Amino acid sequence: MAALYEKANRPADAIAIYQQFPGNAAAGERLGQLLLESRQYADGVARLEQAYAKEPTQANRNLLAQAYILNRQPDKAVPLLEKSVASEPANFDLRMSYARALRDQRLFPAAVEQFQEAARLKPSDAMTWSELAAARYMTGDVKQTLADLDRARDLGENTAGNWFFRAIILDKAAQLKPALEAYQRFLSMSQGKNPDQEFQARQRVRIIQLELERK
Repeated sequence: MAALYEKANRPADAIAIYQQFPGNAAAGERLGQLLLESRQYADGVARLEQAYAKEPTQANRNLLAQAYILNRQPDKAVPLLEKSVASEPANFDLRMSYARALRDQRLFPAAVEQFQEAARLKPSDAMTWSELAAARYMTGDVKQTLADLDRARDLGENTAGNWFFRAIILDKAAQLKPALEAYQRFLSMSQGKNPDQEFQARQRVRIIQLELERK
């Protein structure tokens, strides 16, 4: 009956039925997932914790880790995702979830390592290279960050945001001409969509141009 309610897009009715079987791990797993889909994250976490305690399968572990992430508890997600990645090292989505959880915990070198592994699994995914660049920048590796951004751009992630990020990096590294070009490229692409960053970019363009004129 609960499954039929799910198919009929009546999750509240399905949840009410699954709640009648607190001792059943499978029902608890499904209940937790439905609660997450209904944005009841704290309740979903509680149900999935119970299901994982009763039946610690890979599927339950992955669901619980996702629940922790949605409930803004990356510290609890990290050890679960570490186990999941160890069990499925070729799973791209798990690698990315693990990398993001590490990044959110500000464990940037470890996050870089996982983003790199994800990039090896799916080297054509432009967003992976962008996220790798953002994490790597926090480790202070400016040169490789720019290389990662180049890879993302070449794969199609040629966005205003990436150009602004590139401009900031080049500007801080005192590479004025390429920074100016990056700011200008950002402004030509943004066109009012990022007003705060556009204001900052215009200010830096004006200042950099003055500095270059003095040289």
